[in-house]
Amino acid sequence: MRLGSSRPVRVAFAAACALSAGFAYLGCSSDDSNAPLNTFDGGPEASTAGDSAIGDSATVADAGPCPEGGTDEPGDLRCTGLYSDWASKTVDPSNKPYAPGLVLWADGADKQRWIYLPPGSKIDTSDMDQWSFPVGTKVWKEFSFGGKKVETRYFEKVGVATIDGGVGQWIWGTYQWSGDQSTALEVRNGVDDAGPNDYYIPSHGDCNSCHNGGKRDRLLGVEAIGLGVAGATGETLAQLETEGRLTDAPDASIINLPDDGKGAAAALGYLHMNCGVTCHNDNPNALCVGSGLFMRLSATDVLAGQAVTATPTYVKAVGVQPSIYTTEFSDGGWDRIKSGHPEQSEIPTLDSRRGTADQMPPLATHVADEAGVGLVQTWIANGP
Repeated sequence: MRLGSSRPVRVAFAAACALSAGFAYLGCSSDDSNAPLNTFDGGPEASTAGDSAIGDSATVADAGPCPEGGTDEPGDLRCTGLYSDWASKTVDPSNKPYAPGLVLWADGADKQRWIYLPPGSKIDTSDMDQWSFPVGTKVWKEFSFGGKKVETRYFEKVGVATIDGGVGQWIWGTYQWSGDQSTALEVRNGVDDAGPNDYYIPSHGDCNSCHNGGKRDRLLGVEAIGLGVAGATGETLAQLETEGRLTDAPDASIINLPDDGKGAAAALGYLHMNCGVTCHNDNPNALCVGSGLFMRLSATDVLAGQAVTATPTYVKAVGVQPSIYTTEFSDGGWDRIKSGHPEQSEIPTLDSRRGTADQMPPLATHVADEAGVGLVQTWIANGP
């Protein structure tokens, strides 16, 4: 089995969950949207389906007639409402494109995103750090290489019942595109080697591992910071405000991240979206809540002029010894972020690894983001 495969990483990741929180702090999450704290144990929804996953859309014409309503995600992407005409792949104009100014690394895939908000509805932004979306909200994210679609992910809010510590009930699915681009069917068990760079389509449970521990109402990239910083396009924070889609206007529609003239803004933004939003935050269900290492920025604090030294990343990482259990970091010469020494800083070291149990992020990536990690290394080298 090759080192780049997701399987040895996932086996080690699942095994790490059995260790005490004082050592390996990688937590576990649930695959059941109605069960708040079940443990992910590598069970039937784990990502072990392999290269010939059941339901591979390359061998199936379609999933039959689209269901009428229901509380389960459709088995066929064409039934989710993304396209007004499936044959021509014409996106329905009611689905608005958007792109955060800070993006989650996806092994080099190109991405397109769309959001649907029911007519006349508003996003509850009374808490600017925890948006609550109207029932009927839908989002899609498409992954492609060289113009060829590989996967589309789908989330839809179908209810307001409080589950998983949140404020809404969601359904979601991952859909694999066939080689001829004619079909895109759900693959609940995930798929290895679905595209270049050993691209991995996450299982139904993998999606929940991040979204359950991220924002309280599930969506991760649709948030004030991601849509408010420079580089965001489409349904940005400013555009949503202009359209009257927010219940409470932010103090500013353009967000500038804390900076110190040493590269902090770029590094903090990268760590916020790639580490903090999904796992390294104080959500009790977050995968890495037990580490005490938090890197999610607060839009409320940033808009209030937060200093770099007051951000969670600085407070919890700069000059703080690693807590992960490994001999490598226990010799006293390492910090999570060691000012002036990226080579002795735990965060960029683990972010650069792939194929090991302690790689970061731990799920659904085989290729390190050299450019993104470089932003962190530059900031550290400049001496935060």
